[in-house]
Amino acid sequence: MNFFSRSTAIVVCLILGAVLAGLMVKPSYQEWSDINQKAKLKELESRSQQNYYDSLQEASAVLKENSASLAKIDAGLPQKPDLPSLFEYFQKTCSQNGLILETISAPNISDTEKFSGRKIGFSLTMSGTYLSFKNLLAAFQKSARLIEIESVSFHAPDKGDIFNFNISLETYSY
Repeated sequence: MNFFSRSTAIVVCLILGAVLAGLMVKPSYQEWSDINQKAKLKELESRSQQNYYDSLQEASAVLKENSASLAKIDAGLPQKPDLPSLFEYFQKTCSQNGLILETISAPNISDTEKFSGRKIGFSLTMSGTYLSFKNLLAAFQKSARLIEIESVSFHAPDKGDIFNFNISLETYSY
């Protein structure tokens, strides 16, 4: 019986030793597992940030390639109304097309619902031939600046071919 109790004692000690070793190793294993999981999360986060920065660099390259087009858009939809340059544009375009710009009404600036920008309304009074007026409308249509003609009225001359034109138009800024 001595042998049996000795072997039982050895088995019990081995089992207790294994249980105690397991209990001592488990917190370290759990800590290692947590650190490993955090490292994987940080690696995923790092990859995500790198992908984001790569996409920003690609977008920057595309913007640089299309800088001429963006400059046209900025000219067509300026950030500020810049009324003096707009008045100069109207005067220059009228004179280039053979019309005499007589008056420009005070601008009516209002916010729009179409986009987050401002609508600027004007009335232009000018005189010239019908062909000159037709060319002016074509020039407005080709302009980089967004110009919407709201209404047109004109008065026929008593003699000759000089008409008086009145245009109500709108342009935009953001």
